[in-house]
Amino acid sequence: MKKTILLAFAVCLMTACEKLSPDEAMAEIENEKSEELVNGRTFTFTLKGDFGNEMKTRGILSANGSDMSDLWLFDYVGDNLMQQLHLTPSDENFDAPTITLSYTSHHVYIVVSRGGMPTVDSESHTIVWDKVSDTFWKDYAIDVTSTSTKNRSCTLARMVTKLKVSPTDEIPAGIESIVVAPSVCYSGIDYKTGDPLAGGAVERVIPVPESYVGTTGQLSASIFSFSSATS
Repeated sequence: MKKTILLAFAVCLMTACEKLSPDEAMAEIENEKSEELVNGRTFTFTLKGDFGNEMKTRGILSANGSDMSDLWLFDYVGDNLMQQLHLTPSDENFDAPTITLSYTSHHVYIVVSRGGMPTVDSESHTIVWDKVSDTFWKDYAIDVTSTSTKNRSCTLARMVTKLKVSPTDEIPAGIESIVVAPSVCYSGIDYKTGDPLAGGAVERVIPVPESYVGTTGQLSASIFSFSSATS
């Protein structure tokens, strides 16, 4: 019985310690502020771009009615990667990412995409997708000081092109799919420069619903690839 009483008393003490008084809570907040003044400033980014509609919808980033699946922030000081942030729609601040930057000059490279199976390589500063889809990018330069504005609005550029195939012949019975096979496909980007990364030939198999059989000029198939001003 004595052991039980002592254990209950210890639990009570632990619970009491977890509850901060108003003065202690205020001191903790001030301590956090002091740490920020020493370590840097926390910024919130509002993302804009050349989208077909508003990018921010229901707390989810979207473009032309399709939701984005990944967001990356790469924080560089000079050639050094200081930190890397990856968010998905399940994260609370997916539509308004925040990051703390130290007091110096930074480049924050922002990538938003809904491509499939991305692979990030920080050594070569690249992202490659198994299936390319709508993707946006920004190199955001910022000099961080103690008076820097914390809320930042930045406009991202669309980094992809879309190849659309529209058969003009009548769709025959028995057809199951259309195969689009470009000889060169740009399947990734250098996230520091925005330049596309050339890959080999790809083959995209696009199913054809049976409802299109016998129709003319109604079926179309599209694939995405990265592009630059010259490629």
